[in-house]
Amino acid sequence: MCGISGYISKFLEEDINSKIIGMLENLEYRGYDSVGISIINDGKLYIWKDIGKISELKNQLLRTKIPGKIGIGHTRWATHGGVTKTNAHPHTDCNNEIALVHNGIIENFLELKKFVLERGHKLKSETDTEIIAHLIEEFYKETGDIYSAFRLAIKKLKGSFAIVMITTLDPNKMFFARFYSPLVIGISDERYFVASDVLAFLSYTNKVIFLEDGDFGYLSPNDGVFIENLRINGPVSRSVNKVPWSFEAAMKGGYPHYMIKEIYEQPEAIKAAASSPKEYIREFVDLILNSESVYLVAAGTSYHAALVGEKILRENGIKAQAIISSEFIDRVKNLQENDLIIGISQSGETADTLTAIRYALNRKVRVGAITNVVGSAITRLADKVIYMNAGPEIGVAATKTYIAQLTSLLLIGYELENVLGEDVSWEINFLKNNLPQIVSKIIKENDGVTKELSQEIKDINDSLFIAAPKDIPTAMEGALKLKEISYIHAEWKSIDDFTFESKLKPVKNYLLVLVGDGLDGFIDENRKLLQGNKVLHLGRKTISDPLIRNITIEPDIPKAQEYIAYIPPLQLLAYHTSVAKGLDPDKPRNLAKSVTVE
Repeated sequence: MCGISGYISKFLEEDINSKIIGMLENLEYRGYDSVGISIINDGKLYIWKDIGKISELKNQLLRTKIPGKIGIGHTRWATHGGVTKTNAHPHTDCNNEIALVHNGIIENFLELKKFVLERGHKLKSETDTEIIAHLIEEFYKETGDIYSAFRLAIKKLKGSFAIVMITTLDPNKMFFARFYSPLVIGISDERYFVASDVLAFLSYTNKVIFLEDGDFGYLSPNDGVFIENLRINGPVSRSVNKVPWSFEAAMKGGYPHYMIKEIYEQPEAIKAAASSPKEYIREFVDLILNSESVYLVAAGTSYHAALVGEKILRENGIKAQAIISSEFIDRVKNLQENDLIIGISQSGETADTLTAIRYALNRKVRVGAITNVVGSAITRLADKVIYMNAGPEIGVAATKTYIAQLTSLLLIGYELENVLGEDVSWEINFLKNNLPQIVSKIIKENDGVTKELSQEIKDINDSLFIAAPKDIPTAMEGALKLKEISYIHAEWKSIDDFTFESKLKPVKNYLLVLVGDGLDGFIDENRKLLQGNKVLHLGRKTISDPLIRNITIEPDIPKAQEYIAYIPPLQLLAYHTSVAKGLDPDKPRNLAKSVTVE
């Protein structure tokens, strides 16, 4: 998630640049590839931006002494357009009277781009953000009132966004809007702050207004805070809260570790990934439909997502195969020019995955990519790219990026069904509008449950995750998470393999995790094999059996979306077990965030 900072004061301040930059420095932990700020002085808009580190821009600004009362800043994690100075925020309109910063994805970007181009606007960048500035400029021509223009523009946007704008047309107000992407307001004596995270301004004030989805309005030292809501279509009142966090705790949003913070961020990750423009998904699907065979290559957690992708494609009649990246060259000997290789990589820099893709490119095979990082190596090799838009993930164990990969693959599957004549509008709507809330509920309801269970299993040495064929990718991911950060031996088995192998060598004192539904018969047949172990069942249905502990998931989720819904409790179980053992789940031994060397 990119960083936003905004500051407005009643008084002219000589160090306004330092304040805005300082707020961005407090958000550096989020990761970024470019940085920029803008202030207004004496009716003129000033902008400084560049790729690279905040410190580099800060050194430039030390030589620039321009005071101001109002300014905005941004650290960008590229999601739309490459990593360039031109694409860095803030972005402006044609007349350089409006400057704004934006987090999120504008789904109807292409439609709005066409709208402003037809009306003579000149675009400088490749971003969806710049379109918003020109849209506001266009509506200002019609209304003559900048806030009315801002309101009209916000109502045109589809997708996720957190927007902060300043303008010479009304230099005493700072305009803001939030829909899905986080945005908070800080209140101090005769000055206001706005940011994507409380941490940005916590050293100045702990008085905070947490904006809700659909909120927009403006800040003014003279007029205070004015908020409207898109859904209510009128003014709203939001309470002022006092944040009790210390600066150190706030870096993690009050959470003790990044991993648990990122688990709780997964509903936002689903929303962000599901906001990928439909046109881009359709182009990716066209690439698939025009291919003879499709190979999904990935490593680690991304490989488990690839297995889900294989199932989704095969169910739609596509000849598809998921292969671990390091095995691709040895296993696939007859690549054809009309084949397709899809690389799935959170970082876009995974060495084995890039090696497989380059091998395929040497044989004229087309390439698709699903990644989280714009400008990464995989994006430069691919013909078509889908960005997960999950924002930086700091914890080594992948959580929200796995959820985002699954969301992207589901979008591909639904678009395939759509092209093939199936009506999947209900499933898509559920994914975008219902699943995030359901996943949030799953996380909250099972946090305490898995924490309690972790105390019971922390001294167990072995575990098995057991599933029917459909749920094997989930079992594999659950086993990997537990093994990665708690160092408990963890494997996965199909129900048939478990039945066969356990009869040869029964397991005792294991954690056995049964993933999915329809396992009642399996339990009855294997009761003697399960006894002497701690048995946990994860599924839509509760199994009423004294031998079984249950984690029950919302029953009304579309079947394909179970891949997402089942994962958070397994992540929580791994996390709490790691903590119960006195380990650091953010920094498991001998593991790196991404393997970028062979």
